[in-house]
Amino acid sequence: MNEKELYDNTYELCAPGVASERATLQDMPRDDLGSPFARAFRENSGYYISDMAAFKETDPMLYEVFSRQELSSLVLCPFYFETDLVGFVGVDEPKDMSLALPVMQIASSHMSGLLQKSFYVEKGASADSVTNLCSVTAFRHHVAYELAEIQANPGLKLDLVHFDIRNF
Repeated sequence: MNEKELYDNTYELCAPGVASERATLQDMPRDDLGSPFARAFRENSGYYISDMAAFKETDPMLYEVFSRQELSSLVLCPFYFETDLVGFVGVDEPKDMSLALPVMQIASSHMSGLLQKSFYVEKGASADSVTNLCSVTAFRHHVAYELAEIQANPGLKLDLVHFDIRNF
């Protein structure tokens, strides 16, 4: 979602011979997410369209967007930052619809985690969002501060105990 609270197609990977729609899918109003999408996304669930022609009756506005791409099927899954829907990830023309939705749900969950991690690293969060323990960023800042204090005051003593609980 962009600063205007509208959706943008930020990244797009196309198969050879498939034209990009990135430029035409900018500033899409949230209202363009018709009721089937909104319901599925509110439940943090994916949504699939196995027959685009039949989808025209379900959501004419989104059908117009998707029909420009000449799609016959589509899978979309939302991803969240904390509790806010910030985007979605999808695949056009999946070969196996029974696998596409679970795979896209995993991908969207992974993207949510990456987004959250990058935000907290960028903002220099003082605590890990999951464990509420001191974050790596805060730890590094604290150690740098203490090392500077020791260098400035040679008689000062410092004890350090560090437990790396990744992959515990």
